[in-house]
Amino acid sequence: MFTDVKIKNLKPKDKQYRIYEKASDPGFHVQILPSGRVQFGLAYTFASKKRFFNLGTYTSEFKLQQARQACREARALLNDGADPKVELENRKKHQESERRRIESESRATSVNEILDHYLTTLTNENTLKNTKTQFQSDVRPLIGKVKALELTEEQAETVIQRVVDRGSQRSARNLHIALNSAFNIAIKKRAFGLREWTNPYGLVEKPAAGTPHDRALNIEQLRTFWNALEEFQGMGEPLKDIIRLLLLTGQRVQEIVGLQWAEIDLNESTIDIPPARIKTGKVTNRGHVVPITPMARDILIRQPRLGTHVFPSKSDDNKPINWQSLTTALARLLKEHEELPKFSPRDIRSTVKTHMARIKVMKEIRDRIQNHALTDVADKHYDRYDYLDEKRFGLNKWEIELKSLISQAPDS
Repeated sequence: MFTDVKIKNLKPKDKQYRIYEKASDPGFHVQILPSGRVQFGLAYTFASKKRFFNLGTYTSEFKLQQARQACREARALLNDGADPKVELENRKKHQESERRRIESESRATSVNEILDHYLTTLTNENTLKNTKTQFQSDVRPLIGKVKALELTEEQAETVIQRVVDRGSQRSARNLHIALNSAFNIAIKKRAFGLREWTNPYGLVEKPAAGTPHDRALNIEQLRTFWNALEEFQGMGEPLKDIIRLLLLTGQRVQEIVGLQWAEIDLNESTIDIPPARIKTGKVTNRGHVVPITPMARDILIRQPRLGTHVFPSKSDDNKPINWQSLTTALARLLKEHEELPKFSPRDIRSTVKTHMARIKVMKEIRDRIQNHALTDVADKHYDRYDYLDEKRFGLNKWEIELKSLISQAPDS
């Protein structure tokens, strides 16, 4: 019977030779090669033919005990009517195939990788910043780690629907556009291995684009909203003051959220926003001056001067608060007031314009107040301080109307 000592003492010859063990494991043998290497083997008969099966080379990891176990496993297959050599080779192929499959899956592109690549294709600084923030809050926590090839239409739709459900129709539409573009770009990139893949966002319906007037609050809703804002405990005062300024000025969300102290002149009662922070600034290379009304002045005065920004981030006084925190907080407020329609901070701008039209503020002045892109000849020579008195008159008229509305009792 073989022992490790006997096997180690076997001497090589000019030609390879076999030694069979005459014990309880028929056909079990060792083969000694001229190089001195020892191989374990099994000799057996299958389909009336004598065959040899290499069990493995004798090493410090594969000794007699392991070889004998392998021999008995092969014998068991033979007793079940299977050729052990064929069966075990098939098993090895299957194991190798499974190993490659697992390795391939581990390397498979995740949604996060597709999002990261898409962000590198965005050249507009504001678009990049907004998209990155939206991916971080609305996409990555839900499906970021999912392999793109395994992403279902239902999972893709859930991401969009969650944004719609919190009342951010426009954000949901923009997110759909971004995700659809991100996956289409990934499909065209060979490195991601998605060329035969169907983009699930091509199957998910894009949220409709609501017109601005669809989101304008009526008089009763505006009064209810202002009072609800005053009483709501789930929103900090800085966020409430941002919303109040949006209602008082009718400016774009990013312009108020990103307000800097250097842009505010309380002596002249003006906010002078530079071109770099204005949607139309890159085209016109012109800033935008917003008159400060009495209520707006009170809001600005009560803000602590902690850094460069009027509404600073909690982590950095020299960076603005995250605009999406405003969207989230507003959604929480609206969830508690079902009598109010769902709307986003951006829709406040439409409400202001609608009510200024109602109280007869001229359209040209409304457009100047909200810094709409104008196409008339006079606009080519328009200085940002032009129409300042008219804009101040219009905003003061709107503030008086707003104060009157919010001080009235319902249905009075």
